[in-house]
Amino acid sequence: MRTSELSGLQEAQEEAMMDTCIIQVFSSVADDLGEPIASYTDGDAISCGLNNRGGRELQDANMTLLITDATVRLPIDTAVVMQDRVQVTHRFGVAAVSTYEVVGPVRRGPSGLQVDVKAVTI
Repeated sequence: MRTSELSGLQEAQEEAMMDTCIIQVFSSVADDLGEPIASYTDGDAISCGLNNRGGRELQDANMTLLITDATVRLPIDTAVVMQDRVQVTHRFGVAAVSTYEVVGPVRRGPSGLQVDVKAVTI
């Protein structure tokens, strides 16, 4: 596949993403007792595609079975890792906030990324 064809696929994929997301980047600091405290820093708003049909089965690092709540499609150049969160800020152009934690490895295809997510209760 030529570079121009691949770029065209990536552009078409991003144009088909009807939602808006913010990647919330994970960081951790220790409290006074040395216990880790997670925090998240918001990135810029980006196009994404939420597929809220979950049900994919994964195992976490402790071999615990996880059943995903959704999959999120992201542009190919998005920086995201398993400890991050994805906050959907607009669904089909309408403001609607829902936050998900990335629970599976980031899957890279020729035109974009896919991440499996679980809903976060805040």
